[in-house]
Amino acid sequence: MQRWSCPGRKIAFVLQNQTGQFQTFWETPPLQQLQASLSPPRAVQRRTHPRARTSRSQPIRCGASPPGGEDGGDGGGDGDDGGADDDPERIYYLPVDEVRLHPVSQEIYRDEPTPEMVESVRKRGILEPLQVVRRGDGYRLLSGHNRLSAAKAAGIFHVPIRVVSVRKDGEVGYLIEANRYRAKKPSQQLREALALEPQIREQALARQRSGRGADGSGGRGRKKTLGKSDPEVSGVRTRDLLARKVGLASGTQLKQLTEIAERSPDLLAQIDASKKKIGRAYAELRREDRLREHAALAANICPRSDVILGDCREVLPTLADGRFAAIITDPPYCLSEGGVIHERAGALPLNSDFGEWDHLSEEESQTLIDSCAPEFFRVLRPGGALYLMPGDALYPHWATALRRAGFTFPKPHLLGWLKRNPPPSVRKLGWRCALEPILYVRKPGKDVFNYLGDAEMRSVLSFPLVGANRLHPTQKPVELIERLIFVSTSPGDEVLDPFGGSGTTGEAALRCRRHALLIERNETFHAVATKRLERASQEIQGKPEKEGPS
Repeated sequence: MQRWSCPGRKIAFVLQNQTGQFQTFWETPPLQQLQASLSPPRAVQRRTHPRARTSRSQPIRCGASPPGGEDGGDGGGDGDDGGADDDPERIYYLPVDEVRLHPVSQEIYRDEPTPEMVESVRKRGILEPLQVVRRGDGYRLLSGHNRLSAAKAAGIFHVPIRVVSVRKDGEVGYLIEANRYRAKKPSQQLREALALEPQIREQALARQRSGRGADGSGGRGRKKTLGKSDPEVSGVRTRDLLARKVGLASGTQLKQLTEIAERSPDLLAQIDASKKKIGRAYAELRREDRLREHAALAANICPRSDVILGDCREVLPTLADGRFAAIITDPPYCLSEGGVIHERAGALPLNSDFGEWDHLSEEESQTLIDSCAPEFFRVLRPGGALYLMPGDALYPHWATALRRAGFTFPKPHLLGWLKRNPPPSVRKLGWRCALEPILYVRKPGKDVFNYLGDAEMRSVLSFPLVGANRLHPTQKPVELIERLIFVSTSPGDEVLDPFGGSGTTGEAALRCRRHALLIERNETFHAVATKRLERASQEIQGKPEKEGPS
């Protein structure tokens, strides 16, 4: 080693490594870096017998070897002693080709060091020694997989190590514990859990055989314990304990991650890339399962539809309790009384009269609401859903009557149909109407709710107005009603529309493989709905079932 200093500059060291190359340091290097770079006092050659262990009080010399070696020797261990005489306080330097990767480490941590890490190791060396365990055939790496790979990529010949004492059956547990604070992908956490599972289950079985249960009770003839305060008693389930050891939130999350890895490697890759959370990916997996189950069930269902001519206030009391899974309806808005006509220059006048079906006074509308709300509650099964489109004027009246009848109001209970192509405003004196409210309430009980995906489950549902083929002044798009039916019913369920109109709800139910019952008091619209449902039934026959909503 040569040493000199220049005026105004730091002290320089020129070191020659084992390959004859020279390295220059312009500041005092750390002791470990000097030891890693300096040539040993005598020529380096492969020893057939390991060097005797150096006393702890003596300084570590460059090129000093850890105790033991490939062939065992003094304190070398035979693979079962765990290296009981090793000193984990001392730091040794070992050639990189003499450190063997642990097979479990290779299976769990398959990633390679980043270019930034390689560059850092090249400039600063390895700051934290690797942890190895001494075995009969050499040294096995327990912690420092990426550091060792980065050292090889950076061209470093010796790496700092600590020799730890670990029994052979405890290597996996020590390896995972030593990597606890490493940045890990969910797939790596899953592989850690799978590697630890046999050990954790064996411990649980040992406690069970000895009579130590999770609650501390041993049963008749078994050893009694101090309850959960007993150090040999674990009050945590095996799956939860595994999740905690590998850094997952809960055993449920571990179970979800396991199922995702088994069934959808693509989803697991998206989780590793931080594109999706575990819970969201699992929800997508379950949603696909439900859609497949529904499609398989719907393939064996021949849906039926009926349209009853009559007033719903007279027909509803004749229907059985809890018959319907959902009610989707569009009652009169009470907007046509008076029939206001808007004159337009050079064009036909616009009439606000929707027709005779909407000619209700305020008192008649309130009577209709008060009589229908309790009947809706009665004919719905527990957990059934009601989607009602009341219009702006009657929304508060319907909400009050439905709450009084016993319906619950989930959050959000007010949905909206966003009209992609709303009609133009005749008078430029207010906001252009492009949103129609949908009141969503439920009957208490276990409900059916099929979550279709974040994009489909927004409280504002965007669909265009019905165009030239419109059969009713307030006709709704079939795709809108299909979305509501898919969410709140299962194939084979029956849907009710007490204000049937032109039969949109019936057609949507048939296309979703649900049964439908419509009630319509207007003879013209009753005939239109009947013909429409007959045509829809003929079109659906022989066609494959849809796998999802529009």
